[in-house]
Amino acid sequence: MTVYTYFPAISKNSIFAGTQPDSVNRFLTPNTLRLSNFLANQVIYSSKSEKLYVGVLCSGSAQVQAGSSEEYAVLNTLREGDMFGVANLYAQQEPFPTRIVSAGEAQVLFIDGDAFRQWIENDHCALRNYLTFQSGKLMYLNRKILTFTAGSAEKKLSLFLLDRQINGKVTLPCSMSGLADQLGIGRASLYRAVDSLIQGNLLERKDKDFFLPDPDALKRRYETP
Repeated sequence: MTVYTYFPAISKNSIFAGTQPDSVNRFLTPNTLRLSNFLANQVIYSSKSEKLYVGVLCSGSAQVQAGSSEEYAVLNTLREGDMFGVANLYAQQEPFPTRIVSAGEAQVLFIDGDAFRQWIENDHCALRNYLTFQSGKLMYLNRKILTFTAGSAEKKLSLFLLDRQINGKVTLPCSMSGLADQLGIGRASLYRAVDSLIQGNLLERKDKDFFLPDPDALKRRYETP
C-alpha cells in the first residue's frame, strides 16, 4: 500500500508527478500525515500557524485570502489536488499574512513540513517539480499584480479572463460579487465592464461560463492605451 492508495488526490498535484511511491513512503510516513474535515467558511490554515504544514485539498474547494484583521482579499481558489503551504517551507522571515478558508465542506491532508522538506531534498524528481511549481506561482503572482494595477475595470476583467481561459472558455470559480472582490472593483463597475466587452463582440456569457470569441482581439484591446 502507498500514500497514493490512501490519498489519491495527491496524485493530481504536480509536485508528486513522476515521483516513485517508495520515495514518498520513505519520508511521508503515517505519523507525518493528518486528514482533517472542514465545514464552510472555516480557516483551514494560516501563515500565523506555529506548526509548519503543507496541505493538499482532497475534496471540496477553498480560497486563498491575504490581508490582516477583518480585511482580506481573495487571491486564488483551490480545487481538489491543489496544495498550499509550500511557500513557507524555506522562509527566512515572517510569512506574508495569508489564510486558507473552506468554500464549502472540504477535506484536507496535512503533511508535516519538515518531512516534506526532507522528501523533496532527497528526491530529484520531487525537487524539480517543487522548483517548477514555485516558478509557476511567481508567474501567477506577477499576473495578479498586473491585474490589480491594470487601471480600468474593463482591463482588470480582460486580464482575468485571458489568464483563466482554456480554448476560449472561462468558468467563474465564484459569484460575480466574489469576482468583483477578487478584482478589487465594485459590482456595478464589473457589470459595466462585462456589458462593454459583450457589446464589442469580445465576450459572450452564459451563467458562470464566459466565452472569448477572439482572445487575441481582447488582448489587443486591453493593451490599447
